[in-house]
Amino acid sequence: GIGTAILLAQKGHPVTLLTRHPMPAPDLQSMGGHDSLLTQLKDLGVKVLAESVLLSWSNGLAEYTNGMNASTVHSQFDFLVLATTNDANQDLETELVGHRVPHSLAGDCQGARKAHMAVYEGR
Repeated sequence: GIGTAILLAQKGHPVTLLTRHPMPAPDLQSMGGHDSLLTQLKDLGVKVLAESVLLSWSNGLAEYTNGMNASTVHSQFDFLVLATTNDANQDLETELVGHRVPHSLAGDCQGARKAHMAVYEGR
């Protein structure tokens, strides 16, 4: 989500990043570079709505809770881009097993993981 927000903002789009967490991408803190990502968001003018949850989206109207005061907010946006949890894609493994091809799994094909686990397994 944070990478997509940065990319869209770099391309000149107004971006609002809504996250249920106290800050964007808290899982990336342990990987280093997190502070520079937050600085990029700020420098690019990305509006961050922390501790908020999207309740609905219809015809460009987003309804979400604002974590700061628990109120429900309605705001108009041009587009909605979702960054959701990962799903394992095991199509290739199924085919390899069916053809008895030796193989190893790493990353999200083995199971939904966070980025640092995929990097670790890839090594």
